[in-house]
Parts: sequence; C-alpha cells; structure tokens
Amino acid sequence: MKSGFALLEHSWRRYRTLLLMMAGVIAGFQVLFCIAAVTLQESDTFGPLLSLIPAPIREALGPGLITMVSFRGLACLGFFHIAVLGTLIGLMIAVATEPAAEIETGFVDLVLSHPIPRRRVIFRTMIMLAGSTLAVLSAMGAGSLIGILWFAPEGMVRSTLTLVLALLANLALLMLAWGAIALALASVARRRGIPIAVAGLLVLASYLVDYMARFWEPAKRAAWLCPFHYYQPVELIGGAGLPARNLLILSAIAAGGFGIAVMVFSRRDL
Repeated sequence: MKSGFALLEHSWRRYRTLLLMMAGVIAGFQVLFCIAAVTLQESDTFGPLLSLIPAPIREALGPGLITMVSFRGLACLGFFHIAVLGTLIGLMIAVATEPAAEIETGFVDLVLSHPIPRRRVIFRTMIMLAGSTLAVLSAMGAGSLIGILWFAPEGMVRSTLTLVLALLANLALLMLAWGAIALALASVARRRGIPIAVAGLLVLASYLVDYMARFWEPAKRAAWLCPFHYYQPVELIGGAGLPARNLLILSAIAAGGFGIAVMVFSRRDL
C-alpha cells in the first residue's frame, strides 16, 4: 500500500504546477466570461451582435446560435469553447500516458524491481485522472459560482447555477472518458509519443464527425461512436435537461478504457 502512495505522490509532484496553473487560469476566465456577459446584456449588445452574423450561418447553426448569444451562453462559454475543451482533454491525455513515459525512460523497471503489482501503476494513473478532473473542474465551478453570484441579473442566479452543475457533471465524464481511452492506448505502448498522437487524432476526428453530424446526414450514422456526441452543452444552455443516457454512455466508455488498461498492462511484456 505504501508503494502505491509513493507512486501517487511522485505523479502529483510531476503535475501539480500544471494543475494549479490551469485551475487558476480557468477559474479566472469563468469570472471574466460572467463580467463580459452582464456588460453586453446591460448595454443591449446581444441583438446587434446577432444581426451581424450572415443569415446562412444563422440558419446553419440553428437555435443554438441564439442560445450562445445570451447571458447564459456567454457566462458558460468555457464549457463549449473549443480552446477550453481542447486544453482540458489535452491534460487528460498528458496524465493518462504517464505509464508509457515511464516505460520509455526505464522508470517502470525501477518501480517493478520492488514487489509491486503491475496494476498499481495503472490504478495510480486512474486516481491521478480522477483527481486532475476534480481539481480543474472544481476551480472552473468556483469561478462560475463567483461570477454568477456577483454579476448575474436578478432571477437568473438559481437557474444559471443549476445549469453550471449539469455542465460540470457532463464535462467531468467526458474528460474521464478521453482519459480512459488514452490510458488504454498507453497501456500497450513503449513510447509516450505514440498514444499521445493516436489519442489526439481520435479527439480531432471525433469532434469533427460530431460537428458535421449536425448538418450532414452521412455523418449522423457514425456520430454515436464519438464521445463528444454525448456532451451537449449548447442544448443544456438552451434549457434541455441532462440526459441520463449520455452520462451512462460516457461512464461506460471510461470504465471500459480503465478495464482494458488494467488487463493489458498486467499481462504485457515490459
């Protein structure tokens, strides 16, 4: 048991600076998004902004565009902005591929020279993934809470906070799902670069297919394979409920990826 804690402490020292910096930046931006949202609403700027968007683009984006150009949409911008999503999922991939990095550097030989079950290496990474998700999204939620309580118009505080909680739950499972996929890839690799590249390509392909499925019929047939298909922040901001089916599928993806990683890493030739 002590060996497991030692591994976890070693990983925490590797990533603590990155996690703390990312948490601080994301929390700060959530507050700024709320300030920007209330400023635009008070100046009645949302309408003119919407009118500046060409009609064909408005038709292609559909009702989701009106949702985004609103206080709730801008206050929750971090939950669907591609840069934020890319950064959060990139963090998951970086943490999840640690076992491959330890094989590449030979650190795993030092670890397994002690009477430590191999599965503890994977369990350590699973705990790091869960902890990283909790740390970053807690900061994101705290930033949203501060911004909403201070700047949200009267009558919108409770509904916006409820929306943020639903978005946080959905985003947490999305991050864990991608972390589990990257960990499964890392469990069979000898070099860290390979699972990072493959996971990155899968993320990009999944995002593009899910986006194209909104307006291209052939893409809809493959959209169910994409984890992003089960994360729908724009619909949530628009007032839709959080589908339990999406949470269950993302949880199943995460559980499957973790299970594969444990089985493969425990039996493979190191």
